[in-house]
This record gives sequence, C-alpha cells and structure tokens, in this order.
Amino acid sequence: MMTSPYRLLAWAAAIALVRSVFARQQPMYRHLPSAISRSVRSTPFRAAAATWVGTRPAIFFVGYLAIVVIGYAPKAPPYRDFDNELLNLPLRWDTGWYLQIADPNHGYVYERRAGAEYQQNIVFFPAFPIAVRVVALLLGGHKGAYLLAGTLVTLAAFLGALVYLFMLARDELSDDQAHTALWMLAAYPFAFFYGAIYTESFFLLGTTAAFYHSRRREWVRAGAWGLLVGLTRPNGFLLSVPLAVLVISPWLPAALVRARRADRSDEAGSGPRRADRRSPAALLPSLAAAAMPGVGMLI
Repeated sequence: MMTSPYRLLAWAAAIALVRSVFARQQPMYRHLPSAISRSVRSTPFRAAAATWVGTRPAIFFVGYLAIVVIGYAPKAPPYRDFDNELLNLPLRWDTGWYLQIADPNHGYVYERRAGAEYQQNIVFFPAFPIAVRVVALLLGGHKGAYLLAGTLVTLAAFLGALVYLFMLARDELSDDQAHTALWMLAAYPFAFFYGAIYTESFFLLGTTAAFYHSRRREWVRAGAWGLLVGLTRPNGFLLSVPLAVLVISPWLPAALVRARRADRSDEAGSGPRRADRRSPAALLPSLAAAAMPGVGMLI
C-alpha cells in the first residue's frame, strides 16, 4: 500500500471525496484555511514556534561545528551514507534502524537462525517509521528523501508537543510560566534527541496530547493519541497508568485531588461539576481511552 507516492495521493483524494459526500455543509476548502490561520495566530503555537526556532537550528549548528572543528576520534568515524558531512549528521546510533524499517525495499526483517547477540530491527515499534515512510514517498522516495523525511517528522512532532505542553502548563500556571516551561524543556541537555531521527518527539507529542484531552474528558482524541504512544515505543503502555488515575480521580476523596483552574471554573458554573463527572456511563469510554496505550503496545 505504501510503496508509491501516487498510491498515497490516490488514497488521500478518495478520502477527501468520501468526506465531501457525507459532510457537504462543511467543505474543507472553506473552513480549513481559516482554522489553520487561527491556530497559527494562537498564543500556544506562537510560544511553541519561538522556542522551536530558538533552539533547534542552534543544536544542528553546534553538532556540525563539532564535526568540522574537532572531528572524530582516530579510527572511529560514524556510519556514513553520503559524501556530505552535513547530510551524515543525523545518521547516528539507532537512526539507521528506523530508516531501514521506513524503506519499503527493506522494512521489518526477522532472522530466525540468528544468535542472541545478533541485533534485529523488530525491536523498534512501527508508528514512527511508518510516518517517515509516508513523508519520504511524498518527497520522491529517493535515498535522501528518507533522511529529510525523518528530520521533518521529528521536528514537526516536537513543535506539536510544545504546543500541547504550553496548553497543559497554562492550565496549572500563568502564561509566563508556561513559556518558561517550554524553554526549560527545549534547553535540557538531552533535548537534542528531539531533533534526531528518533521516537522521542513522537512519544512526547502523544503523551502531552493524551494528557491534555483526558483532562478535558475528550476521550476519543485522548484514546487516539494514547494509541499512538503505544505504537511508538515498547514502554508506551505505561502511560495507561496515569491516564487511568485521571479517569478515577472524580471518585477519589477531595483531599487527594488538587483542584485545577478548570475544576475551579467548573465549580463556578462554567462546566460539569466534579460530582457530575462520577456518572458510571462515562466510566467505560474513559477507561477505554486510558487503555489505548496498552492496546497499541499489544498491536
């Protein structure tokens, strides 16, 4: 299915056609541009974009500067796939495994006769490589397209994660403190992985989004993001535990649950009261959403 960009474009056109048939009153060409414009002008996106622009290029520059000024240890050059050191810069450690899986000509391979010391790519979960494959095919499917696609997917996921993190922090803190939270995350020493062709950005995006929608009792969205987390990394199923705690929090004693801004506004009359959220009818969909990271891991 995903071995050609033309098939992807054909599927996209078919989905758009079906959608237009069943939702004629809201054509995408009318509301989508305005929705994108509102999102780009919003405070969360602008805060995330400022943090993203202020940190990601600097990290790439420092990495490239280290190569051209300091160089590598004697007899220890890293894996190279291009003649240009700038293009080789993202090719570090597990990046080769993800790009290998994303390549339709390779994908997942399991060597049954291999020994225990033999490394195999089946230990890497599929969500991130699939996203890289889709973008790479749309970029032409050549060797450089997979490297570019991996970088674009990683950076886009990190930008989305910053947006969700800002909205989460703003629920608990002030806008200024939410801005500070973004810069502290992006400037953390190991935050360079959020620009590498790794799953960290994908995992962070799914986690922050799942928490954000769960706290607003938007269970379908929370479950979808939780499923993505479970399909991204083996330990993603652990996200089900804190999500389940959020689900049962209305049943916990009030002394154990700290009131948030949203909860206080609910009590003031702008939303459902905490006691109203104890409905058994709402328990099943909320628990199903909380279980989605585990379901993704099992898949």
